[in-house]
Amino acid sequence: YKGVIRPVIEPTKATFRRQIKNLRDSIQNRCNSLWNRICERRDFSNEVNKYFLSHGSQLPTMYILLKTHKFDISDIQNTEDIFLRCKVRPIVSCCGSPSEKLAWLCTYILGGLLDHVPSHLQNIFQHLDHLKAIPPEELRDMRFCSADISALYTNLSIEGCISDVMSMAEEFTSSLDLLGLKLVDVHQMLEIVLTNSFFTFDGQVYQQLVGLFMGCKPSPICAVIRVYTFEKRSIYTDSHYLSAPYGRYIDDAYTTARTLEEAQDMFNSIASQDPDGRLKWEVDFPEDN
Repeated sequence: YKGVIRPVIEPTKATFRRQIKNLRDSIQNRCNSLWNRICERRDFSNEVNKYFLSHGSQLPTMYILLKTHKFDISDIQNTEDIFLRCKVRPIVSCCGSPSEKLAWLCTYILGGLLDHVPSHLQNIFQHLDHLKAIPPEELRDMRFCSADISALYTNLSIEGCISDVMSMAEEFTSSLDLLGLKLVDVHQMLEIVLTNSFFTFDGQVYQQLVGLFMGCKPSPICAVIRVYTFEKRSIYTDSHYLSAPYGRYIDDAYTTARTLEEAQDMFNSIASQDPDGRLKWEVDFPEDN
């Protein structure tokens, strides 16, 4: 998170709690104001209006999960080693946040877009089906390898995510359950959900300057579609890669290749489509298969 977040409110100030409340109320009021305008122009009932208004909310809270598979426990001798050697996953819990209800709506409506992402693996069973469907002759002299994108959520442009998601929503509008809303409404809700990136951690208030919250409901959808946009411009248009089996669950992907260099070339072709140059793959290519 270094360089990605910044402190917003100093905890030493006597008005700290009041400033947190003012920030929370400001975001809550913006969310409620947007929802009221949407309900008015779509002629929704008062009951529907009240159901998605936010009351008594709180700012999102960050907590940290250790990536236990990323370090050797024998290297940890004391508390200091935990901070120096362990990689962590920052989760920003948005439960009870000012935008939680609008985030739920966005997720419900846009979730159907994942059915139109050919690279997306919805579960392990679909992954196994993909593997079983590969003709044996296509695997001759090939090795299975995997790759994951380093810190995907915090390296994606929010503006790019919103643009790609809404472009795809326009393309597949007929397959979405809009619940009486229009795409312009969904666009406005998604924007307010993703751009109000304030959270608390260890008695301090921060703002995330780049990327998506890991813990915000629409974030996985946005991440999948954003990377798919890069895939469409690379491996799904380059004849060199069209025949290679490929699948991805958010930031973890698999394919086959003859050599590590060949695998790296494929994943680098996807990364090269990121206009911000922040997408980085870590390729795991086994020596023996």
